[in-house]
Amino acid sequence: MSSRGLNTEFSTEALEEVQKMGGPPPITGPGVRDLRSLAWASIDNDDTKDIDQLAFAEDLLDGRTRLLVAVADVASAMPKDSALDKQAQQNTVTVYTTGKIFPMLPEQLSTDWTSLGPDVDRRALVTEMIVDKAGNVESSQVYQAAVKNKAKLAYKGVSDWMEGGEAPENLRNAPGMDDQIRLQMEVGQRLGEAAKRRGALEFEADRVMPVVENDLLVGLEEEKKNLASEAVANMMIATNTANAAFLQKNGYPVLQRVVEAPERWDKMREVAVHAASQLPAGKEMPSELAILPPQASPAALSNFLREFKQRDPQHYADVSTGMLKLMGGGDYVVTPPGAPLKGHFGQGVSGGENGYVHSTAPNRRFPDVVIQRLLKAAGSNEPCPYTLEELNAIAERCNQQESAARGAERQVSKAAVAQFLTSQIGERYEATVTGLNPKKGVFVKVTNPPIEGKLVEGHDGLDVGDKLKVELRRVDPSKGFIDFVGAE
Repeated sequence: MSSRGLNTEFSTEALEEVQKMGGPPPITGPGVRDLRSLAWASIDNDDTKDIDQLAFAEDLLDGRTRLLVAVADVASAMPKDSALDKQAQQNTVTVYTTGKIFPMLPEQLSTDWTSLGPDVDRRALVTEMIVDKAGNVESSQVYQAAVKNKAKLAYKGVSDWMEGGEAPENLRNAPGMDDQIRLQMEVGQRLGEAAKRRGALEFEADRVMPVVENDLLVGLEEEKKNLASEAVANMMIATNTANAAFLQKNGYPVLQRVVEAPERWDKMREVAVHAASQLPAGKEMPSELAILPPQASPAALSNFLREFKQRDPQHYADVSTGMLKLMGGGDYVVTPPGAPLKGHFGQGVSGGENGYVHSTAPNRRFPDVVIQRLLKAAGSNEPCPYTLEELNAIAERCNQQESAARGAERQVSKAAVAQFLTSQIGERYEATVTGLNPKKGVFVKVTNPPIEGKLVEGHDGLDVGDKLKVELRRVDPSKGFIDFVGAE
């Protein structure tokens, strides 16, 4: 982390500010609504302590749903230009490595005073949306509120229950919460269907998580989406889109998260055709889906991926990973007041009046705190808390540090995986080319186990999407290197 310009310790000034606070931000104040009586619930990973968001849904009995998403009001705990604010701007994100988590904010804040934990009164920023029966957001508003989490739930437990398993204990202990969660899952699915229609992409890149027990690496585990995690993600995406529109409508600048149309669209078209040609007999795709149009289209790519997943779920993750890498990552950019919003190719957000921000994880991402300050100013008709120059500097810093953080996470994860693979030198695997970089080389992903490494020999003429057999030649846990050679 240090070599990448990331801090591993908190400043003395930031820790002193936390001590002076003495407790969570007050839940009362001008314009703060008391919504603690609502059946709020959080759904996150099993071990999550920094709970950033809660949700509540109300059936309007005409096919529409009132959806409220409450996000922890971290901005109230760290004024602009405070020591905590400067601390958060160092890494700009929480860094999740295999061996240790390095939180963006001191844990007294992120896991307690600004976390929407169970059965405590907390201050939040609420985005209220009316979702029609087709999953479109008809209208939205943003306001401050006091909330209380009535049930801390986990993705896996909720998903298993929705698929016929036993209800999680925290769900059983909250009267009426079963109907509330069913409604949240239903509205989340509707939002997802509407997102698919507008062209939001459904990437499913398997993520290998090293399993550590008592400081020992004991195995590798795949991290996959499930019904609950997808529904919650859809609700957060809708919130981010609504908040971008709220800022633009009120004449404030917007710190957007932008994904441009892919520069390598022609190569993505080739990957689509090649993947379609490798489908099992009798599962051919319609030609209009197998061949993407000449112009980059999120809707066309979304249709291709969805259809391919139905016809060949076994190889879908490989194709999805290749497409994701060809598409490229996102950046933070600043849109001035009154200017058209920029689009987000991955979410099918077209730009103009529709944009996208990061706003639902302020304990873990600094841009979300900035968005909170802008939303609170817009909701109270106060002056903008930032100049355009300040926002542009923040966007540049966040792009730089997020890239560094993800690099550190990948390197440590690869080190753990390399350590686990030490005993498998010489083994052969089926693989797919997932990355091609003139400076860094060719990268491949093995199907089983789903691990990725560099192809150091036998890569002439290969490109993203090509399949081949590889042999594990060398691993270097200290550097996170996993090297393969072509086995054909």
